[in-house]
Amino acid sequence: MRESDFIDRVAETTGQSKTDVKRTLRAITSEIIECVAHGDSISFRHFGSFHPKYLSKTTRFIPSCGQAVDLPARRVPRFRYSSAFRERCKEIAERLNHL
Repeated sequence: MRESDFIDRVAETTGQSKTDVKRTLRAITSEIIECVAHGDSISFRHFGSFHPKYLSKTTRFIPSCGQAVDLPARRVPRFRYSSAFRERCKEIAERLNHL
């Protein structure tokens, strides 16, 4: 599903205009990115949490060129889905597979 399809579905479900849904979606995603980029976590009950993961400095070997490359310490974004999210997806998948 593309972003535009998602926006269409949310607009239909909520009765809001597509423009309002698009603006809201962009505001939400921007805030999630800002929070994680600043080292904060953000959690949504029954959905999941976005959090930064800290990776320490490491050296990796690249077999294709035979060189070792030093990777600096860095922070990367991660998403961890909740058990309720996983269970709901499982229920829907089982229902669809039985049709």
